[in-house]
Amino acid sequence: MLCYDIDIELKECAADRSFQLERIAMLNGIPVEARSWRHSSIANRMRLLDKYARDPGATRRLELSVIAIKIFLIIGTIAGLTIGLWLYWPK
Repeated sequence: MLCYDIDIELKECAADRSFQLERIAMLNGIPVEARSWRHSSIANRMRLLDKYARDPGATRRLELSVIAIKIFLIIGTIAGLTIGLWLYWPK
């Protein structure tokens, strides 16, 4: 199922992605509730997909968080470059 089609219901798409995550865990022999040092559990990711499908506000908050992180990284990069140029530019 392609979840990029306009006709696909968001809840249906989230349910499909949850099923795929569960299947990946099964094929890899990973318990659904198992966590790793890089990721939360597959069960948690499935719950998040369901939450985003049911609550458009949660999706919007996630998008705003990602935008805030990107802005922070851009400002940090500009500040770092400015300080680097100020310190090391030939005088």
